[in-house]
Amino acid sequence: MKKFELSNKQNKNGRRPFKVILYEVYPDDCIINNTGTKYNGNGITWIKEYCESQLDSISGMSLTVEFINDERTEIAGHGDTGVDDGLPVFDNATMIGSFTKGYIENVEVQVDENTVETKIFCIAEGTIDEMRYKPFVDELETKINNGESIYGSVEIYKKDDNSGIVYLDGWKQKGRIPTIFNHSGFALLGIKPADTSATLLELNKKEEQEVMDEKQLQELINRVNETLVETNSKNNDYTAQISELNVQIEEKDNTISELNASVEQIQKALNDIEEERKGWWEEKEALVKALGEAKAAKRLSELNEALSDFTEDEQNYAKEEIDAFKEAPVETEINSIITKIYAEIGKKEKEEQVINEKNSAQDEENDVEDIFSEINEGADNEDDVSIF
Repeated sequence: MKKFELSNKQNKNGRRPFKVILYEVYPDDCIINNTGTKYNGNGITWIKEYCESQLDSISGMSLTVEFINDERTEIAGHGDTGVDDGLPVFDNATMIGSFTKGYIENVEVQVDENTVETKIFCIAEGTIDEMRYKPFVDELETKINNGESIYGSVEIYKKDDNSGIVYLDGWKQKGRIPTIFNHSGFALLGIKPADTSATLLELNKKEEQEVMDEKQLQELINRVNETLVETNSKNNDYTAQISELNVQIEEKDNTISELNASVEQIQKALNDIEEERKGWWEEKEALVKALGEAKAAKRLSELNEALSDFTEDEQNYAKEEIDAFKEAPVETEINSIITKIYAEIGKKEKEEQVINEKNSAQDEENDVEDIFSEINEGADNEDDVSIF
């Protein structure tokens, strides 16, 4: 699979077109009992039927990054900072572009040297604002030219008329199938994504400046030789011109010597930078790890706060989901846990209401008045009863 395609088109408006895989779409036959047997790192199974009906939400979607250095060239994750009144908030994310359209397409993937496999992907296209984020676009272009993969992760959210994302058979840890949702954003990542098939496919390439190559240099030398031939017809100026040309040749030799020295200096500087960059990368990994741990702790705190209104018995309604959240707090939703607890509480209250109504009906039946109770009351001996 050719993951990156660079165009020679140069856009004068400063917007750099790009193409990106949002996620891999899995075949319908992977669904068993309304659960996907193939899924990405977040446990989501994308199915073509449901993804196609949501493609219109890709248009206008944001392309974002979470910058972690002042130069705005290094990135981390989604930049999320929690949930405010049920709405996910991404205070640390920067919008660097937007999407114009999305579509689903079959792509041939080179599995190994002898095997080609056709896979289905949801692909989106848009533009990056190069005028405002040029260092980052340059970094992207360098990585693409070096054969590095640019990963990302799609963000989805509930539609306005729903309380949450709708899944085929409800939310589950692995193999859940989104059916009704909105594509809300796509983040380029500096960390491992949930779906490694989500890669930046296309970034238009600027036209490169001309650099004098060996052929051009030879043409210049040829023109000098032609000048020498012409001087043969000018005996009076011959010596002066030869002397001048010798000076030019000497200057060229000196320039070549200086350039050779510069090449060695530049190579040494590049080697030094590469060694220093290794240290930066180790420091970045440590920072990313610390950031992940901090986010996990924050998310666990948010879960504990959200659960504080419920008793221990009520929390047990969603014990499996709570345990799954503690295993992966950054990737897992809190809303689905709270929704399940409320659903089970409502179900329990309904059961108790039905039982109370049945008991009330039974009590009313037992309270029917006995019309003979007054006559029989106190008549212990049948012989003592007188009709007078």
